[in-house]
Amino acid sequence: MADALKEARKKLDNEANKQIEIIFRALALALGEDGWSIKRLEKVANEIHDFVEEIGKVDKSVVQICEEETGVCLIPEGIDKSWEELTYLNGEAWDKYLEKYSKTMKPKIFRAYAIRASQKMIDWVRPQFYASIIIAMHRLYGYGPERAARLYARMHMIEKAADMDYKKLDEWLINKRHIKMVRPAGERFYFEVVK
Repeated sequence: MADALKEARKKLDNEANKQIEIIFRALALALGEDGWSIKRLEKVANEIHDFVEEIGKVDKSVVQICEEETGVCLIPEGIDKSWEELTYLNGEAWDKYLEKYSKTMKPKIFRAYAIRASQKMIDWVRPQFYASIIIAMHRLYGYGPERAARLYARMHMIEKAADMDYKKLDEWLINKRHIKMVRPAGERFYFEVVK
């Protein structure tokens, strides 16, 4: 019999990995339309990675920090705002959260809670990644709500045009920008020139 918690976590991890492949390629294409160099794009990628490392140590969600720092709210339609539950995607903060509840809940109830939380977080994967991009653009280049909304809209149009297919986005990056996204396992993604 499969472990339901492991399955729920695996499904969430798979969705997160899929969205990374799509969203960050769309970002490179959208910024490329504005003539951004690979060096500038790398600066944004590094700021995103630095922020993701920072967020793993705090008890706030990426979406919450985005709203507080930039004024941009990325709550998906039909989903209630629950900052505490969003710490699920924050590494160490989520571990502390689980530890707190594992001591006060009966094991079966806690396990059911952890499974349900994993399932609910799938709806938050895209907003969390978009929030990290908006925060990076705000910190580096002063992006406010209007510029962030324009970038978000362009990225979304690019994703839809590619039918949410990262391989198609890869082709476009290579053909239009002459770069590709490289994502070694367990390491930071980066962009490199294709000759």
